[in-house]
Amino acid sequence: MIQDSRQRSRDTEAITLLLLPGLDGTGQLFEPLLEQLPPFIKPLIQNYPVDASLGYSELGQLVLDNLPNDKPIFVLGESFSGPIAMQVAASRPEQVQGLILCCTFVRNPSVMLGLFKRAIDYLPFSHMPHGAMLAMLVNQANLPIAAKLAPILTSLPDQLIRKRLHEVSEIDASAALEQIRCPILSLRGNADRLVPASADKPISLLAGERLQTRTLAGPHALLQCNPQAVAEELEHFIGAQRRFCESRNPRLPLLRFLPILPSSKPVYNFCKLSGGDPAMQPQHHAAGDPHALRLRQRQHRRHLPRSP
Repeated sequence: MIQDSRQRSRDTEAITLLLLPGLDGTGQLFEPLLEQLPPFIKPLIQNYPVDASLGYSELGQLVLDNLPNDKPIFVLGESFSGPIAMQVAASRPEQVQGLILCCTFVRNPSVMLGLFKRAIDYLPFSHMPHGAMLAMLVNQANLPIAAKLAPILTSLPDQLIRKRLHEVSEIDASAALEQIRCPILSLRGNADRLVPASADKPISLLAGERLQTRTLAGPHALLQCNPQAVAEELEHFIGAQRRFCESRNPRLPLLRFLPILPSSKPVYNFCKLSGGDPAMQPQHHAAGDPHALRLRQRQHRRHLPRSP
């Protein structure tokens, strides 16, 4: 009975998932996803100020300043916030245990946006037909979702939209993505009209074996139109890292599913931040891992006879 009660108490331990919103920056569009998340995932939404002077660099610093201290977290960047999520994961490797990229990019995903970025300053977004804007985000099967998106999108000032579109047209987060060592999950809608599937190619090249890619049924507003499928992917991805750590740490529950483990380092970090016993941390076994080689060399030297 004592073991069962401990098991139940451990199962209630939640992992923080930091949610970074799309271009609207409000965080209000995460509501459908929040209703589908499993109990062990604790969502933390970061919204952005309605300030047209803030670009990717400033918003990234804002997120870093607001991170919970000394807690292992997972970070999800939706659309516009993908490069911000990469910046956070690269800047806090000991804290960020996994990165989720949803319908996003590492560089400008639109050729048209690059060619006509000078015209952005003259587009009257507040006077554009709502249907034209929503058609890029949802499809005919998600018209009820479109009705919820419309008032949020139309409330955004033109200057704010222009600034963030300029930021997208000039962004290149390749350096940050190359520095990330935690597992990465990329989610993409099969009917995305805004960010093409080709945007995943540079992400795949830079992330390599750390990357999982999942294509789900849905438009660009994937979190709003297919939240159940997204929540299932998050449960598997986040749960795998959590359970791997727990299987190596007697204070935490047992592993039962592991879809990806490109490196033992992220799991070691999670155990360390979770208060695990260092003696129980997973060992590095990868033959090409320089850290594993140094570890074996130190262990070997301990057994060598000392010179008189």
